[in-house]
Amino acid sequence: MIDVHDIERCVGCGACVDACPHGALAMVSDTEGFLRPQVNTSLCVGCGLCETVCQIGRFGSGQPAAASSSETAPGEPAGAMYGAVALEQNVTARSSSGGVFYLLASEVIRHGGVVYGAAYGDPAAEAAPDSLEVRHIRIDNISALAALQGSKYIQSRTAGIFTQVRDDLAAGRRVLFSGTPCQVAALKLFLGDAWPGLLTVDFICHGVPSPGLWREYLAFVKKETGRDVFWVTLRDKRKVTDRFHSCLKLTDRKPPYRSTEIYDRAIANLWIKVFLSNMAMRPSCHNCAFASLQRVSDITLADFWGGEKTHKALFDLGRGVSLVMCGTPRGEEAIKSILPQTVWEKAAEEDIRQPRLHSPAAASPRRDAFWADKARYGFGRKLAGKYLDYGFWQIIRRRLRAAFGAGRKKAVNV
Repeated sequence: MIDVHDIERCVGCGACVDACPHGALAMVSDTEGFLRPQVNTSLCVGCGLCETVCQIGRFGSGQPAAASSSETAPGEPAGAMYGAVALEQNVTARSSSGGVFYLLASEVIRHGGVVYGAAYGDPAAEAAPDSLEVRHIRIDNISALAALQGSKYIQSRTAGIFTQVRDDLAAGRRVLFSGTPCQVAALKLFLGDAWPGLLTVDFICHGVPSPGLWREYLAFVKKETGRDVFWVTLRDKRKVTDRFHSCLKLTDRKPPYRSTEIYDRAIANLWIKVFLSNMAMRPSCHNCAFASLQRVSDITLADFWGGEKTHKALFDLGRGVSLVMCGTPRGEEAIKSILPQTVWEKAAEEDIRQPRLHSPAAASPRRDAFWADKARYGFGRKLAGKYLDYGFWQIIRRRLRAAFGAGRKKAVNV
């Protein structure tokens, strides 16, 4: 039976749930709102299949997960690196960086494949239980790929996804699976053997905040504004391309159902403050085995931090630049197939300024105090004011804008 009590090391990947043929495991929220496996002992037969896919104790610091289906050995350095920007501006407008993920995903679908990635809810579902819950979904239509574009900054739910990937591969379909490095490692452990049709894509991950706290944040926005949040992007480039903004779309709960946007610099958004504070990350993120130049996936994508001087021509386009790291020959082949659809330049390790390629994000010294106060007060003004700079003047600003700008687009710090 899997040990589900090691809360400092469980990454919440959910592979153990998919691996159990008896339905004895389920992912449940802990006191901080993170999903963890829970065993139903009346259904468990002690087969040990859950333990074969568990990452706990399998990967140590400085030893990235090169699971059995990887084309590289543990510790083998990454291959070619690029800075790239998609030629089509409508692609980069919806992307956090340079749009390379969309190009890779489109190529897979054009060849009859499917793509898995994180989205807000499931666009294909008739009635999602929580339309802004972040979950992994399956897409086989290029027109639906927009749901997977953009950064989510919340840990995604993966229930049933690993089984779906295995079924697609067994049916002979090409699959692109994108996720955090630990989710990719989970998939490889779940699959076991190498699958020629699988292309894995991860990103340089800062860490994942609590899904439960995300729900409370949305409830807080609803309370503060009097409106429901029905759409969100935390990396918006529609109006300003040289720095990131956040955008929440809200609607009235009663007729006439007016809608508005909360549009502001990303750094001013309350959830981005949660993310950057390192007070609400999953505990295992602070001991991440994948914060390294040695990657678990075929391809790693990220913002090209540090490339502004060495690759000025790419940044002068003003549309965001993707850092592309090829971890395997398979990944390099996939990247070379889409480079003609981009403006690109070769990159080198010394050009990159991504700290999570060298070490995990350290936990905030205020983390324990944050969660203790969160247990006392919930996610509200008191907690936000004490830890997230949500103070008197932010509230006054919001009330003035609400009074003089009702129904119009407005920038407020929520």
